[in-house]
Amino acid sequence: MKRIGLLFCLLPPLVFPQTEQKTDVWEPLRFLEGTWEGTGDGFSGQSVVEQSYTFILNGNFLQMQTRSEFKPQEKNPEGEIHEDMGIFSYDAGRKLFILRGFYIEGFVNQYVLETMPEDGKILEFMTETVENAPSGTKAKLVFNRIDMDKIERSFFVAWPGRDYSCFSVNTLVKK
Repeated sequence: MKRIGLLFCLLPPLVFPQTEQKTDVWEPLRFLEGTWEGTGDGFSGQSVVEQSYTFILNGNFLQMQTRSEFKPQEKNPEGEIHEDMGIFSYDAGRKLFILRGFYIEGFVNQYVLETMPEDGKILEFMTETVENAPSGTKAKLVFNRIDMDKIERSFFVAWPGRDYSCFSVNTLVKK
């Protein structure tokens, strides 16, 4: 009788194996994957922008590359090329997305996505640290998903003792 009872205890897991549902932690950012192009407007004037997002290192990180070209214009008579790159990671301990941004000007920002909105359309990354800027400088990077093929990316800076001001807005369409 004990053997039959033991058999009934062990039988369900063997007959009906539990399928482990593995969730994709990257799902909220996966829409970014690919190449985007469009225009920008901001502190340095108007620009043509190309941006790419690629999963790297066995899909554990999302790499972002940005190139903005500002032609000579009244607001920026010499024109300029702006480049930046970033690496998104998922901090399993804090259950947060982290973005480390590296900018051509020498700034290095570590951002955190503190809250995930219900609809996932607006992702607001706030700096935890800013390197090579005056102490107390803050920045935020906001991704507004208009639809699956169009985003608006806004960059804000708050210099010490000041409120955030919009530094640039890029409107991008997926290629």
